[in-house]
Amino acid sequence: MPVKLVTINDLDDSQIGVVKMQPFDGSVFVSGPPGSGKTSVAILRTRMLLDNGVSNVLFLLYNHSLYGYLKKIFSKMNIRQNVNIETKDIFFWNLYGSLGYRFPKGFNYEDKYYQILNSLNEINESDLPKYTLLILDESQDFSRMELQLLRKMSNRMVVLADFDQQVYGKTVDASCFSDLPHRELNTIYRFGKEIARIAQPFSSSGINLERKVTKRGNTPAYKVVTTTLKELDVMCQIIKNKTVADGTMAILAPKRDQLQDLSRKLSAKRIDHFFAEYNNRNLRDYDYDSKRPLLITALSAKGMEFDTVVLYQFNEYDVFGDINKMIYLSLTRTCGELYVIQTEKTCHSLKNLPGLKIMDEHNESDINDF
Repeated sequence: MPVKLVTINDLDDSQIGVVKMQPFDGSVFVSGPPGSGKTSVAILRTRMLLDNGVSNVLFLLYNHSLYGYLKKIFSKMNIRQNVNIETKDIFFWNLYGSLGYRFPKGFNYEDKYYQILNSLNEINESDLPKYTLLILDESQDFSRMELQLLRKMSNRMVVLADFDQQVYGKTVDASCFSDLPHRELNTIYRFGKEIARIAQPFSSSGINLERKVTKRGNTPAYKVVTTTLKELDVMCQIIKNKTVADGTMAILAPKRDQLQDLSRKLSAKRIDHFFAEYNNRNLRDYDYDSKRPLLITALSAKGMEFDTVVLYQFNEYDVFGDINKMIYLSLTRTCGELYVIQTEKTCHSLKNLPGLKIMDEHNESDINDF
């Protein structure tokens, strides 16, 4: 559905408490499960800050897709020009260049980025930019070195985190924010109890997701059984029948090359979709009001939600990092329907996942149900 502007009237008491927490430029650490409104709270608190004269706010994000979404939101709120938003990697990369450093050569991206952070941490604190307030979304995947740098730029932070969605190992933990007032959001509004039950086994903290759900109605979840030879046909059928005028759709895969291959095949069949062809930075330009199916990696979907989510080619050898956290992250992106495409290559964790209604591509009536 088109990007909806959340208002204070859409929030529950715990969310309102965070938005209106005083002082308006004060620090707070906000935790909560997927779909509990952490980003919505940050958006409205940003508006509250600006309305109360707080300026020089930096909103740092994890990925380009959330940047594109927030750019759309802030433009609709007419505050885009008054708040700095950026992905954390580009922010530090640009800062490094603005200070006159030469970028490292001969290393992969991770090594270059580490050298950049290390160099920035060694310069005088007075040479770093200063901000009245920093807002860190998806902070569970910020590194300790990044956090150390940011604390030199401001002593006031709004930090949003869900450590069940932490997909990198060498990052921060909750103790890194123990000096901040803590507020917890406990209600899940995104999806229904079906998704909560399915995602539950992948929660590293063991929280009871189903008890936190208040959404009325179903969030149906399906396992679509097929073969690698017919996987594309099934994918096309889902897209054709589930792309509706007021609905958003995301097709999630572990890797970009899987999506690139799918994009080429969909284009050959003249099926409309969006894929960030050059690199993930192009996700900033996707129209998040659009109904065009979005082909996106699971990591790029962090912080996002869609009416229909399809898990595609989650094969054993393609899911890197902590497989349970990657699956948890992916399953919890839907606020409408979920489809898990299963072939003979699908990873064991998804093949044996209980609670999914089985759709067999060999069964014509099941395919028509799409």
